Amino acid sequence: MEMCPLPRMIAEVENKYGESISMEDIEGADSTDPRCLNLSRTNGGSGREMTPDATSDQMHHQHLVASTGSLLKHKSSKSKLKADTDHANSNFLNAKKNYTPPDYIAIQKETTKTLRKDRKEVAKLRAKMRKAEEEEIVYAYSGQKLQYTELKKREMRERLGGDTKATYTYSKDYQSLAVQMVDEDKLKKDEETASKARWVTKRGFVYPAPKPPSEFAKHPMEPTLARKEELAQPWLENSNHPKPVGRDDKPPEGKPEFNYLASKDMIFGGLDKDGNTNPNFFQSVYLSGPGLAAEKQAAKEAQENNWKSKVVVDNTRFIAHGNTRGNTANRPSQLEKAQDILKGNVQSKSIRIVKNSKLPSGKSVKMSANPITIHDQEEYTDPRDFTADLRKDDPEHFIGKDKTGKTVNFATHIHSEEFVPKSKKTQSKRRITQLHPNEKAGPQWGTK
Repeated sequence: MEMCPLPRMIAEVENKYGESISMEDIEGADSTDPRCLNLSRTNGGSGREMTPDATSDQMHHQHLVASTGSLLKHKSSKSKLKADTDHANSNFLNAKKNYTPPDYIAIQKETTKTLRKDRKEVAKLRAKMRKAEEEEIVYAYSGQKLQYTELKKREMRERLGGDTKATYTYSKDYQSLAVQMVDEDKLKKDEETASKARWVTKRGFVYPAPKPPSEFAKHPMEPTLARKEELAQPWLENSNHPKPVGRDDKPPEGKPEFNYLASKDMIFGGLDKDGNTNPNFFQSVYLSGPGLAAEKQAAKEAQENNWKSKVVVDNTRFIAHGNTRGNTANRPSQLEKAQDILKGNVQSKSIRIVKNSKLPSGKSVKMSANPITIHDQEEYTDPRDFTADLRKDDPEHFIGKDKTGKTVNFATHIHSEEFVPKSKKTQSKRRITQLHPNEKAGPQWGTK
């Protein structure tokens, strides 16, 4: 079925798509070299000439050359399809032969001499600049006015500002890198100062305002100018407060004089309508002391008696059962379990028939509610004390003693309230109100 390629097919694919391998590609030597051909011819024949002391590498090399020689013999009849490999570079070989490495130490010495010379010049220039800068304080950081960079920019502007026929820039291609010949911050501050000078005086706003020198010799109690003019006028006695204008106090003819001292010998108003003295005139309308307490108690008792006279129930104590904060039907009272499920008149016809049913004999059969409990007819007896069956305490076997040395029984509750919170230790007790005899009626009391 020819599923695997034959040697003929592999050789055809190699000849069509591959390249031939020569001895020059393998050994780096020309295949026409007689030494290579002799070696190939000798190893490729029936009898191989191998020295007894040949190593394994030499034997492998001879075998490789022999196999390659046979391949060259096989393809010697074909035309050469690959150009000769250009592995020779005479210029490179001559340059490498005549190459002299540079003397890096001598170069470093020359460079060091140049740097030392430049360093001395830079040191002299810096000393000169430092001497000029000692007259003014400068700062090497921030954007302040005395910052070193801003100071040098200002000096450069002053030095180049006189040349009005040239433009100085850091780049010929970008206008944004031109040297600014004007200090924009200074112009802005000058404009703000000029604008503020238009509405602010040179003196500025000072409060309190300083006094003129003439006021330092002025008396603090000196009268005002108006008062001085008033004091210059002649004095008139009581000119601002003259005597009031009044009428004559003499009564008209035929009338007595008005007596304004009628109650001179008694308290004014302490008389009754008939003119007699009123003994209760000085009695206060506001009660105090024991009299006030007695009056309050009497008023309270009168109010309670008035309320009790209007009570129509036997017991004034209100007892709430069930859920008093919402719908009482959700949690009915236990006292209502003895009542019938129906209250009031029955509206359903079927239930009326059942409640009014009769026997065939004509006897009425009424529905009655179930009793509350089956134990209400029995006499109540106290439960038996379980401690009666326990072993009696024998004081002779007690080994515990209290602080006084008295023998005591084994204490089983020594930390009864150790981990109990304070809120659970607080007790609130209320006196139980005795029921009225009228309240002790109904099925729960065994009466109708």
